[in-house]
Amino acid sequence: MRKPMPHITESADELQRRMKNAPDLKKRQRLHAFYLAASGQARHRQEIAALLGVHRHSVAAYAEGGGQYALHYQVPRPPTHPRITATALTALQDKLTDPQGFAGYQPIRLWLAEEHQVTLAYASVHALVRYKLRAKPKPPTSITRKKNSEAVTQFQTALPTVLTQQAKEHAAGGPVKVFAQDETRLGLLPVVRRRITAGGVQPVATVTHQCDNFYLYGAVEPTTGASFFLELPYLNSRAFQVWLNGFAATFPASLNVVVLDNGAGHKAKAVRWPSNVVPVFLPPYSPELNPIERFWRDLKDKLAALAAQTLDALSDAVCSVIQHYAPTTLHSLTSFPYFVQAVATAQQARYG
Repeated sequence: MRKPMPHITESADELQRRMKNAPDLKKRQRLHAFYLAASGQARHRQEIAALLGVHRHSVAAYAEGGGQYALHYQVPRPPTHPRITATALTALQDKLTDPQGFAGYQPIRLWLAEEHQVTLAYASVHALVRYKLRAKPKPPTSITRKKNSEAVTQFQTALPTVLTQQAKEHAAGGPVKVFAQDETRLGLLPVVRRRITAGGVQPVATVTHQCDNFYLYGAVEPTTGASFFLELPYLNSRAFQVWLNGFAATFPASLNVVVLDNGAGHKAKAVRWPSNVVPVFLPPYSPELNPIERFWRDLKDKLAALAAQTLDALSDAVCSVIQHYAPTTLHSLTSFPYFVQAVATAQQARYG
């Protein structure tokens, strides 16, 4: 039986516009069927089916519910079944905050299956961890077995109190800045990082087998991105004193609390601390607590492709790269939550 399409009030032009803008093929086909009828190109469902290249039963399904139903038709979405429970997701997030982390995405799959009875494909785990939880493989910071984990926790807990006491004892109401300080070695033996190449193609790096080097001394204020860097030839108390004097002169109007490690050059008896600089020492063997360590990694990533032939060339390159770091970038790199929260707590306690 040659049945016509149900009546629809929209014009052929309106149907054509909606058909072109329809995001889904199924809805676009429904609108196309009514457009053919409204424009006079076909009168019956069988003719429309022949023009669309579908079975007449499909056109009958398009006509079901009338023309208005076709206009407001929503493509049904398949039911979604959560593949990972909220409990397992929370546990995974907590596990990823552990500095030990996972060795890869496959161990995460096994951990989810064994601990939470959640079975996911490798690609699903990768998408979840890499893009939703924003966690990815990173080179670990080497630590010694002498590290005291309890001291690390105690330092993080006590830092707000320590900063508050230092501010009250030395600042006399003046501004207080809290910096993270450290040194790093840079030399003619270039930094090597991973490279992406086609399958079967081994990446290569040009290496100059020279061991000449210098040291970059630096401090960054994680809350603002303010910084001070100085290149020096040695890593000892004399070089540290030179840096310290320059740092104090750069920020003369504030009390500058400097959080730094227990290097011999930092604690030498010969070091004379300027009146506006106060040290706060990190626990031994805990570089992961120092926010400036993340800046060093980022700096060396930018220097990885550089093959300088002389120390002067390397020095010029390092200077150029550092000058392009905006305070906002330094803030983003070094704003460790525990550090920023400690500074905020100390400022609140100081000013009420």
